Amino acid sequence: MIRLAFAGFLAGGLALAVPVLLHFLAKRPVGETPFPSFFFLHATAARKQTRNRLRKWLVLFLRCLVLAALVLAFAMPYIPRLTDIPAEARVILVDDSFSMTARPYVASLRRQALDCLAQTAPDRPTLAALVSSRIRWSGPNFSASGDDLKNWFLAETRPEGASSFDGALRQADARLRTTNARVKRIILITDRQALPWKSLRWSEPLSPGVTLEIVTPFAFDRELRNAAVSSVRCAEAEASAAGGARELELTVEGDNFAELPMTGELAAVLGRGEAARRSVTLPPKSRSSFPLRLNGIAPPPPGGEPVAGKVELRVPDELAADNSAFFSVNPETPSRVLATPAPATADFIGLALNPDPGRENVRFTPFDEHTAVADLRGARLLILRADTLVTPGLAERLDQALADGARVLAVCGRGNSTQSAWLARHGVKVNGAAAVKTRRLEVIDFDHPVFAKFADVRVGSLFDLLFFHSPVLTLPDNAQVAAAFGSDEPCFAELPAGQGTLFVLATGLDRGDTNWVANASFLPFLRELVAYCRTDVDSAALVRAEPGVRPITLPGLLAVTNQTDQGVIPCAGEAFTPPVAGNYLCAFRDGRRQVVSVNRPPAESNPTLFGRDVDAARLAWKGPAPAQTVAGVTAADPGAEEGRRFARLLLALALVCALGELALSSRTVI
Repeated sequence: MIRLAFAGFLAGGLALAVPVLLHFLAKRPVGETPFPSFFFLHATAARKQTRNRLRKWLVLFLRCLVLAALVLAFAMPYIPRLTDIPAEARVILVDDSFSMTARPYVASLRRQALDCLAQTAPDRPTLAALVSSRIRWSGPNFSASGDDLKNWFLAETRPEGASSFDGALRQADARLRTTNARVKRIILITDRQALPWKSLRWSEPLSPGVTLEIVTPFAFDRELRNAAVSSVRCAEAEASAAGGARELELTVEGDNFAELPMTGELAAVLGRGEAARRSVTLPPKSRSSFPLRLNGIAPPPPGGEPVAGKVELRVPDELAADNSAFFSVNPETPSRVLATPAPATADFIGLALNPDPGRENVRFTPFDEHTAVADLRGARLLILRADTLVTPGLAERLDQALADGARVLAVCGRGNSTQSAWLARHGVKVNGAAAVKTRRLEVIDFDHPVFAKFADVRVGSLFDLLFFHSPVLTLPDNAQVAAAFGSDEPCFAELPAGQGTLFVLATGLDRGDTNWVANASFLPFLRELVAYCRTDVDSAALVRAEPGVRPITLPGLLAVTNQTDQGVIPCAGEAFTPPVAGNYLCAFRDGRRQVVSVNRPPAESNPTLFGRDVDAARLAWKGPAPAQTVAGVTAADPGAEEGRRFARLLLALALVCALGELALSSRTVI
């Protein structure tokens, strides 16, 4: 059934009488006067007269059609929806964070969500969404079937991450603006946790006519009694006095958010069995750290299988979802360190990087001007020795590698003009020492990652080192000096070069230049420098990745399996999105196997309450009321846009008919 938005314009249809009256009142000749010259044209004129009459009627029809199209265009016809305008449109937002699984109210909130969804009907269409760090909608359109929405909710709800309400409320508001319902309502079902409200923009209200209702647990006005495992770190335990076996030790941090202490057990589970267990007491309102040694579990050797498991905190609290955390220990892959050829004397750099002949800590290989730039760029660190002849070819390759992100350590010795010329291209001026001058380190930046661990006195003092033939370095302004002989005499510095980093060391590395190479601090220095240059994926950094939110990218990734249920996780190129917390076994194209541990966000464990009641009225529209509708059509009514489309079509038809009338009327007479 077609309706008119502005039926009053139909009165303009009276204008159709004008061309009709003009057509019938046109002046006709009273009599006929013979004209001899036209007698021979009588037959031809008779045929044209018949054609002319048809054109006159067609011109009259087109003129009437132009006026009729204009009248209907202003009246704006549209076809309303088959159903009546719904009495109420609702968007139901359900908090899907893991704090919603707390024992005191999980059943109550779940039942309230199902009851709200069951009230869906044709006159009360509903759209639902599960809200965590991302928003999962029940579909693109509002639904009239409560059973369909309940089935969707039961199949899709998966409380894993944290929640944030601002984006969900804004999207719900936008969905309701597209409806023509008389009442528009957002229903938010959540606990009283403060965390999801922190990012809400209270100063930006909802649209006019949209109301917000917040459903919270019944008769629950206290904080949860909750403890949680906030982090797990894994390291190699110190060897016992009886034997030299290498074992793993976990450092577990636990939070107690309750007002009273909690006593229970802390257990490490590998596979289906326990590897360690201990009793723990968590003081109230504090974070505690506990060591947990995995007896008989050794770190995986290079090329071996990763070790993966989880830590369980067994305490009588009310939220169990955060009482476990996953951890993994992956086989160490020896770092690739390239150095220019070693001198004929002892190679102190090689000995420091790999002191144990039976264990390769670093893949240490030489490079020269014939080494491919790709190999230089792929190494963790390039070491340019003090006595290396820097040929134009080698200088060009080093520059290309730095431009692509490589890291180069330039060891500056005595009288190497080729190395000094190459460093000058990067703003470093090297002045060779004219005479022997013994120096000591006077300034060390212990905040620099290379020297951070040297702040511990047990590592060995760097201030006792002696340097005999140290050149004087003049550095550019963007250089960072980490160790110096004095205020204007840098010893070790780093500066950006292209996309990479250039490290400069103002001493040679043999016994004639320094006693550092025979000191116990030399090996840790090189180890820390190599670790500082790390760029490959570190699974420990992914422990806090939130499940189901953002993809994890791993170069060379081939396949991913969830170790909990052995389910295969789909990969998008070299990335995958973990759906839930757990350990994920990743296989790579080069044959490596690595476990990535994904845990729930620790911030969601904090049960701090927003308040007894959240003031939903703060988001209500406080401006003037929206304009009254005209002929039952508002800007948000789907019929309004449909009417505008019809109006545009009618105006186009009027234009075409007008052009046709002009073309025909020029060839006939009314």
